[in-house]
Amino acid sequence: MGRVSKNGESDVGVAIAIIWVFIGGYFLFRESRKLKRKVNLFLAEINGKEILKISEINCVCSTLGPRNISLLFRKCDLYLMQNYIVIIGKPISRFSKKLYEPDILSKDIAGLMTIFPIAIIDTINQMWLNKKGEFTIGFGTTVRTKVEICFKDLSQSQIEAIQKYL
Repeated sequence: MGRVSKNGESDVGVAIAIIWVFIGGYFLFRESRKLKRKVNLFLAEINGKEILKISEINCVCSTLGPRNISLLFRKCDLYLMQNYIVIIGKPISRFSKKLYEPDILSKDIAGLMTIFPIAIIDTINQMWLNKKGEFTIGFGTTVRTKVEICFKDLSQSQIEAIQKYL
């Protein structure tokens, strides 16, 4: 039988709680490594095929509906491809190690799901410049109801390139 402290708590209960914390941490670490490996394979697959790559863009994501947790980022990398754009979210803080699945946006998603099975693929509903001159993409499917991503740091030539190839 375990030793009982002054408060009447058992040391065995504390030990079990610590073991559960380590087990949970292990599974989170394992899933994070698995996602990191998938993202690296995805990036290796599209490397050299992009028309334009823009790193560390400040953005604002507004979501409405279920399953939008993968869009909680404030910085992202953009990869402009022929007929689609790839968005990979960056961690919110420099201390965070959270990874985001690649998000592919296109006006025509036919065939993209078989080419990129690990990515989230959505159809672009609209693209526009807001009053501040920031480029915004609105999209949504039956999986995600309504999402808008507003990119804050794009130059006019980058915006024109995105509009041309999408």
